Amino acid sequence: MKSFCLIYMACAVVFTLPAGVFSAAQTTHEMSPAAPVEQELPVATLPLPPFALDRSEAAQVRFLAGSEMSAADRALAASAQAEIDRQARRASIDRSRGSWTANQIDCPALPDHLFLRYQRAGWMGVRTIFSAAILRASGRVELIPLVANNHSGFWPAPVVQANIAAFNRIRNQEPAPQESDWLGTGLCYAALAGAQPRTAAGEEPYPAPALELGSRDRAVVRFTDMAAFPQPLEWSLSFDHRGKLLKVTRQPALSSQEKLTHPAPVDERGKEVHPAPAPVKGR
Repeated sequence: MKSFCLIYMACAVVFTLPAGVFSAAQTTHEMSPAAPVEQELPVATLPLPPFALDRSEAAQVRFLAGSEMSAADRALAASAQAEIDRQARRASIDRSRGSWTANQIDCPALPDHLFLRYQRAGWMGVRTIFSAAILRASGRVELIPLVANNHSGFWPAPVVQANIAAFNRIRNQEPAPQESDWLGTGLCYAALAGAQPRTAAGEEPYPAPALELGSRDRAVVRFTDMAAFPQPLEWSLSFDHRGKLLKVTRQPALSSQEKLTHPAPVDERGKEVHPAPAPVKGR
C-alpha cells in the first residue's frame, strides 16, 4: 500500500510540471545547426603602377653646354671629377688624353641628380662617350660607359643589362614619389644611354608617346625618338610595379600610314605578334 502511494505521488508531480520543461528539452534535441557567420573576405589589391596614369610632363630632355649650367651644378661637377676619372679608368677610359667636352643632361624626372655626358672625338672620328650621374646630396657618382674608342663592347648601350642596372640604382637614390612622370623617366634613360631623344609632336606621322599597363603588374613606356639616325626609332621600356626598369627594346619606327599599310600579324587569339627587332646600329 505504501509503495502504491509513492508511485501515485510521483506521477502526480510529473503531470503537474509546467509544459515548458518538456518543450525546452524537445527544443534542445531538435535544434537546427547554427547559421554560418558571414565573414568579410580581404579584398585583393593590385600594386599601383609606378607612373601617373592621367598625365605626362611634356618637357623634353635638354642638353646644356657648360656655360649654360648653374653655378651650383658647375661646382658639383668639379668636386666629382676625381671620382669620375677613377671610375672611367676602371672602364678602360683614359680621361687624361685628348680633348673632352661635357654637357649637362637636364632631366626633370630625376631632380636629385646631376647628369653629365662626356665625349671625346679622336682622330678619324674615333669617339669615346660615357654618362655620369652625381647624387646632389652626397656627391656619389654612377658611371655609364657607352662607347670606348668606337669599341662595340658597350653597344648598343640602351639594351645592356649593366646600364639598366645602373639606372635602377640611380632611381632608387631618388625620393620615392607615389607616381612619377613616365615619359620623362623614359627619355632620361634614353639620354643616359647615349641618345639625344626628341619625341614625336602631334603633327608628325608617328604615334604619340604612350603608357601601356600590361600583364604581371608591368608598365611599358613607348615613344618615338625623332632625332635617331638614320631613321626614327621606337623605344619600349618595361617597368615593374615598383618602377624598376626590366627591359629595353628599340626598333625602326613606322609612321601611322605605314602601320595601316603593313599591319602587325595577329595570332589565333587576335593578339599582335611582333617579330624580334633587328639590331640597331648607331644611336
